[in-house]
Amino acid sequence: MLVETDVLLAVIKVDDSLRKYGVKAFEQANLVLSPFALIELNFLRRAKKLVIDNYPGFSLALTELLASHEVRLLADKPEYHLQASLLERQFHLTFFDSLHAGVSKIEGETLLSFDRSYDKLEGAGVKRIDPRSI
Repeated sequence: MLVETDVLLAVIKVDDSLRKYGVKAFEQANLVLSPFALIELNFLRRAKKLVIDNYPGFSLALTELLASHEVRLLADKPEYHLQASLLERQFHLTFFDSLHAGVSKIEGETLLSFDRSYDKLEGAGVKRIDPRSI
């Protein structure tokens, strides 16, 4: 399953109401992280929508979290961007949602996300599972 940013946020934010579902999902095997999830986290931090007091410590803790759950990190590929562009135009997705969906489609990975907007993509080859259902 391809982990999207909202699930990663739920896991790292102690006060997130969805945290227990994110943590449970992280206990599953064979998780891969969208290559755009870390970039999106950094954009949220820069926009002050995600407050991180100790960024070096946060980065180290995130690295340890991903390693301890054996979450595989995908590298960016040009075809992800092409697919994202097509999905964004066809389904009116946000920039990051289109990137995560593009990766999901290219890699054939089910998208792990709380975001229901991905559900409209099932006919386009993108499947989503809600962490609350795990």
